[in-house]
Amino acid sequence: MAKKTRRSLRRGLLLCALCAVAAAGVQSLGFAMARRLVVGALAGSLLGAREAHAVKQADKDRLITGYKDLVYMMQNFNKVTRKCDKNQENVQRALQSGQNSPDSCIAQPLVVRKYLGQTSIKANLFDTKNLLVNLELDGLVPSNKEDEYGDLVEDFEKFKRESDEWAYSSSWAEANPGGGRDRTEDYLLRSKTQAEKATKTLGKIMEILGLSENLYK
Repeated sequence: MAKKTRRSLRRGLLLCALCAVAAAGVQSLGFAMARRLVVGALAGSLLGAREAHAVKQADKDRLITGYKDLVYMMQNFNKVTRKCDKNQENVQRALQSGQNSPDSCIAQPLVVRKYLGQTSIKANLFDTKNLLVNLELDGLVPSNKEDEYGDLVEDFEKFKRESDEWAYSSSWAEANPGGGRDRTEDYLLRSKTQAEKATKTLGKIMEILGLSENLYK
């Protein structure tokens, strides 16, 4: 869906919510409640549509830490996603597909999923979608940045999901019939590409929220 179309959809939903508020005879709730309904609906959560949870400082700190961890992963990708025996020589190998391995170490693609917050409910970037929605509801997004913020959140969640899926595929590539280490490396690089997009997008989101400067451009 084009970004212009998504913006039009957001405005259309907002108008519908305002009409619903008026029809229900609760005009005193006004724009704030209408926006709560809209953003909750966009998050795909009925619970969010009824009542957004107040964001605590601990939630903000978790997001900040998760973002910094993600930046660290991207700046040290080969280091954190590969297991090297101290007796191994780092010799680049040409694999069957022609995809070069950066060294002779063993790829550990599931580490990417950990940094993305996909392996534990206690992870810093677990369930970022609802958190980012609630941060907007708490008024951290300037009114002139709302459309941009909405687009960035959608893009971030898309890149995060795709990076996670490629990392998972990479972890099984060598064991699957017809697979091999070349597939593992190929899928890991695809995961890295999407993780980089996710990191850059989250940096822009953090700037809009005023929680951090953009650390990875």
